Amino acid sequence: MSRALRLHRRTPSPVLLTNALAATAALALASGVAPAADAAAAKPKKTAKKKASTKPVLKVSGISVNGWYSAPGGKAKADDDTNACYRMLGPAGTPPQFQAFPFVHAVNIPADAPTTVVFHTPWDSRTTEDQITATGRFSDVLFKTTKSDLAASFGGPSSSKDFYRYSMLPTGLPVMSFADGAYTVTVTTTVKGKPLTASGSVTVAC
Repeated sequence: MSRALRLHRRTPSPVLLTNALAATAALALASGVAPAADAAAAKPKKTAKKKASTKPVLKVSGISVNGWYSAPGGKAKADDDTNACYRMLGPAGTPPQFQAFPFVHAVNIPADAPTTVVFHTPWDSRTTEDQITATGRFSDVLFKTTKSDLAASFGGPSSSKDFYRYSMLPTGLPVMSFADGAYTVTVTTTVKGKPLTASGSVTVAC
């Protein structure tokens, strides 16, 4: 009897196994459970974060001449429609002070980087060389601009990466005799042995 039972035990048909697996997969899909392979494929890939650049950047943002601010290449003329000359000189053409600010945008420049700033104005001949050229540490020859600074009130940028220099027409000189001309700044510095230079100029013809 036992031999007869053993003879009647058969291995399940491959067709039956295939049908059973197909039925199981269909049931899983119907219940919202995705097969493992599909679930893995559905996971979003992680995007690698970009590293912040450490490349040094140095450029002249613009120059402000007694309240008139312009990017490099700008020109103020008496007959234009911007009122630039009026803002600089006032209604009588005799402002109590006349000053100019060059603005520099700098990124990844160390505070102790050796730096030279040369700022030429129409009154160069009436001022001293140390007011035209400044050499020293970056943080000593260019000053950080903030919203509360006098420089920012003259129209220049005021982010944590913006810096300025300053020049003033000596007291007692007639403004109308020295306002017109080119205002040119050149900044040179060295970062990790690599020299960097930035320059820019604006013109006043009032």
